[in-house]
Order: sequence, then C-alpha cells, then structure tokens
Amino acid sequence: MLKYPFWQMTAKNPKAIYACVNFGKAVCPEDIMEQAICIDGDIGAVIDEKVGWLTKRFSEPLKNSVFWQVLYSNLSVLWS
Repeated sequence: MLKYPFWQMTAKNPKAIYACVNFGKAVCPEDIMEQAICIDGDIGAVIDEKVGWLTKRFSEPLKNSVFWQVLYSNLSVLWS
C-alpha cells in the first residue's frame, strides 16, 4: 500500500509529521503515533470544514494572499 513508505519515512525523521484523512480507516503504526495526525472522515467534508474555518478566521487577508490563491486553485483541480 502507498502509506507504508510514508510510515517508514516518518519513523526515520523525528521532525516529520504523518497526516491521514480516511473515512473509516484513519490509522498509523504505534511507533509514529506521537508524530501522526489521523482524521477519520470524508476528505471532502474535512477540507470544506477546515477551509471554511480558515476563511472565517482570516477573512480578507487570507483571501487576498498568494497562499489562498494557490490552495484554492489546487483544491479546484482536485474537486473537478
């Protein structure tokens, strides 16, 4: 599976963080649990929720930033 190499890289690098969003199966090995963010949920709903939070939190400064423009264009490609 695709996640195994990422688990190994995370275990080898103490500065690494493994992130997983997966509906019904957001897991990671115990040895990287301190370095992991596992979210059990639909990735579309999670992104909608987090982007909505970002938009409310940072409003105009975020919307006008290069970060927001790049994020939005990449999400648009993923959802199309």
